[in-house]
Amino acid sequence: MQLAALPPPPAIDRFQLGINEALAVPSKFREAGDLPRVEAALVLDMESVAWLGADLVRGHTGNFPAISCSDLSRQPSAIADADAWVRAAGGKVGLVGMVSPWPGNQTGNYTEDYLPDDLAAYEACVRGIVERYDGDGTADMPGLPAPVLLWEVDNEPDLKNTNTARGATRDYDPRQFARPDEYAAVLISSARAIREASPSARVLGLGLYRPHAPNGRGYLREVLATPGASDALDIVSLHTYADDDGALLASGIAAARVALPGKPIWVTETNADDKHGPEEQARRLVAIVARSAGAGASAVFWHTLADPPARPDPSAPGGMPGTALFRSVPGGGVEPKPVAEVFRRLAERLRADDLAGATMLGDGAVKLRSGTVLLFDGSAPVLGRATHLLSGRSFDAGSIVVAPAWIEPDSP
Repeated sequence: MQLAALPPPPAIDRFQLGINEALAVPSKFREAGDLPRVEAALVLDMESVAWLGADLVRGHTGNFPAISCSDLSRQPSAIADADAWVRAAGGKVGLVGMVSPWPGNQTGNYTEDYLPDDLAAYEACVRGIVERYDGDGTADMPGLPAPVLLWEVDNEPDLKNTNTARGATRDYDPRQFARPDEYAAVLISSARAIREASPSARVLGLGLYRPHAPNGRGYLREVLATPGASDALDIVSLHTYADDDGALLASGIAAARVALPGKPIWVTETNADDKHGPEEQARRLVAIVARSAGAGASAVFWHTLADPPARPDPSAPGGMPGTALFRSVPGGGVEPKPVAEVFRRLAERLRADDLAGATMLGDGAVKLRSGTVLLFDGSAPVLGRATHLLSGRSFDAGSIVVAPAWIEPDSP
């Protein structure tokens, strides 16, 4: 049965805050086929997402739900994880699903050739995935709570093309893997399949790892040299994990706007490490969000929800142990870090205001179209009223407030 009232296509003009891989579970649960435990873990994650007030959650075929077409060919039951992911969200947060021919990370461990041998079969797989979650009454997931209308095509192809996979199990030349023309072919095929299954869906693509660097920009130019690649995109996806306060990311956004004028830009992966201190991490979240908006992006997704439990050997490589919004606590569970408190307060204010169209105001703030100022560095006088986003403290007119702060204009 068709859902009673399908929502309109997702807004891409209003600025939104998201979390990358927020609804995800340990692989040991999935590998054991323990679906009840998977679902219970997702419910707990969704409680944290709701507390934060995030607008969007992004899935990932390299993590969860693992619904790349090669995963589904090996293990068709993997679609049950995607069903659990959609059920956990419950229509209370927008979902960005990912489609890809191979798992989104460590792709080189699964195939010697990034481009599928049979693109028609790949498109059929993508159509089936998208059809299951589009809410049009045809082959929908049983009990679908809300349509999934945002689909991203794979992840960080420019990284695959320049680096061997993390934990690579074989030798290969990354320069001959996921070449720009190959990614363009996958993007075009995926977009065609997505739109055939769900005309209301939006297609995200590129997911560039280095949009600020020469090799990332060169990769973008070569993808766009393929006829049809630009038209395949509704939204441009960019990433960065630069150890700064968003300046490099802003330069990557600016470059993408030149290459793809008129296309909305979403930052679907970014973060800041707490190695500089928890308060500095919280300030940097505001700086990254503000600079992204000032450069022209209309969404920022933080990576990720919760830091993993402490490893016996903290110096051992693996993961991003200090970048998330929550920390794991002994005995299970999580607790919010200062960066989570800031995310929550910022999300609350953005429900009544909008960062889209913000402009830079000096070197430490952006000004919203409403006249509100989002201060991410330094200090500023309060003309109307202000909220310190880290402490939650309110400031009246005539005060001086330090970053990170939300400063409302003086009432006329």
